[in-house]
Amino acid sequence: TTGIELAYEESEERRYVWNTTDAQRLINLGDPVNGDRQGERAVTRSVDTRTDTVAAYVNDQVDLNEQWKLVAGIRGERFRARSDLKKYELPDGFPADTTEPVTPNSQTLWSPRAGVIFQPTPAQSYYFSYGTSFNPSAETVSVNARWTSRRPSKQ
Repeated sequence: TTGIELAYEESEERRYVWNTTDAQRLINLGDPVNGDRQGERAVTRSVDTRTDTVAAYVNDQVDLNEQWKLVAGIRGERFRARSDLKKYELPDGFPADTTEPVTPNSQTLWSPRAGVIFQPTPAQSYYFSYGTSFNPSAETVSVNARWTSRRPSKQ
């Protein structure tokens, strides 16, 4: 079996900040007070992120005999992410946004897999396998510059 995957993802993040007093900043999540919040709200930044993924994979099965089969495969993936950070000028009394822009990120990832199938009868089979996968996502690269060296999450 062979195949390709082409993917495009967009992520929009808008961050808000409130200019409340210190006593009003903390919210007890176990007993939140619902109602109007004191102070004003303002947009502090926006981050628009775009990602492209191009991947190809190949899998094959070899029958050793009627009971034993081997399965193997590999997937190669190219992941590219770009983010645009826009900071907004905040009125007096609002805390400053210290977010740094994210540099474009591009990675090539390889995901191997292998397995053994034991089929003692036509009605039953047992499958033992090993494999890896990755989950690159626009959210993981759009936070700020501290995250640019992070690898996609490995499954």
